[in-house]
Formats: sequence, structure tokens, C-alpha cells
Amino acid sequence: MFKFFMHQHNGDVVIPDLEGGLYVDLNEALEDAKQAAREIMSARVRAGKPLGDSTFEITDDAGLTVSTLMFQSALAEPQRRIAPRRYSWWDGEE
Repeated sequence: MFKFFMHQHNGDVVIPDLEGGLYVDLNEALEDAKQAAREIMSARVRAGKPLGDSTFEITDDAGLTVSTLMFQSALAEPQRRIAPRRYSWWDGEE
């Protein structure tokens, strides 16, 4: 297990991740960061606020930056492949 920290950058404001999290690898940490970014952006939309240009700076337990994730890039990737729904057309007449 590896410990990674996800420091949120909103313009000049930095919200440090003081606790961090344990992950199998960097890819798992990135997936968690993408999900967190989606949740934060969703809350912003519900509150009527702009999405902004926030990023996560992911660092290891030594404080070295190992990756950066722009929040909006989390929207560009499909979350899960879901089988297409079957729709039928009904025009209101029998």
C-alpha cells in the first residue's frame, strides 16, 4: 500500500490534504481523485456556482508531486459502461 495526498488547488487557494489515503497504486489514487472531482463539481453545479479550474496535486508521503489532475478532465472520461436501455415509442394513441 502507498500513501498519497490530494491537495486541492482553486486558483491561488490551496486546500491541503492533511490525512492522505492508502492506495494499492497511483492508478487507484487517480481514480479516487476523479470521483472526488466529479462529486465536488456536482455540488458546485447544484449550488449554482461555476465549475472553475480546480486541480488536485497528488503527492507521495515524501511530499513529491507524482501527478496532477484537472477536475474537468474527470468529466471527459466515461465512468462505467452501462448496457444501453431499450426504449419504446408511444404516441398516446392505442
